[in-house]
Amino acid sequence: MKSENGRDEAWAEFVRIYAPVLDDWLHSKFSIHDRHQREDVVQDTLLVIHEQMMDGFRYDPGKGLFRGFLKVICRNLALNQNRKKKRRPEQSVGSGEEVSATVDDDMDDEIEEEEIIEFRNMVLARAAVVIQARCNAQTYEIFRLCVLEGIPRHDVARQLGIKVVTVHEAVARIKKQILDLMRGIL
Repeated sequence: MKSENGRDEAWAEFVRIYAPVLDDWLHSKFSIHDRHQREDVVQDTLLVIHEQMMDGFRYDPGKGLFRGFLKVICRNLALNQNRKKKRRPEQSVGSGEEVSATVDDDMDDEIEEEEIIEFRNMVLARAAVVIQARCNAQTYEIFRLCVLEGIPRHDVARQLGIKVVTVHEAVARIKKQILDLMRGIL
């Protein structure tokens, strides 16, 4: 079991990774252009998730994608906020438990592959920011060039004047750190 401090660190990393993802969804997918409104919905979404985690919630991949779970909560809270803004409180969604259980027909298992790739790339980019602070500059630069920029490993080795095997090892180290990070926050 994680110590209280370990849980706090894991939660802080979760927020660093997912808050920008939620903000991007609110802006690009749910057309909420007001920054303050997006910040409120992101904070409310994170609060619902935190409360559910404190109540013993654990992500079960067998029940669907974690991304879908996040998106349903985020979307419903955004709708709830829009309803409040339009002064129709009788249509509010309600508590976090009700929000997490609400699923629209368009949020089923048939999520487009492009959206899945976009989500993975956003989470990878946010996780990379966290990992960057934990590793040396050259290792991160190798990872950035190969994985985030998509430059072939042999070209990165040539560009940096190092062996290809060094590039492979650096990328593998960072990928392992990212996997460990993601396991620690879910």
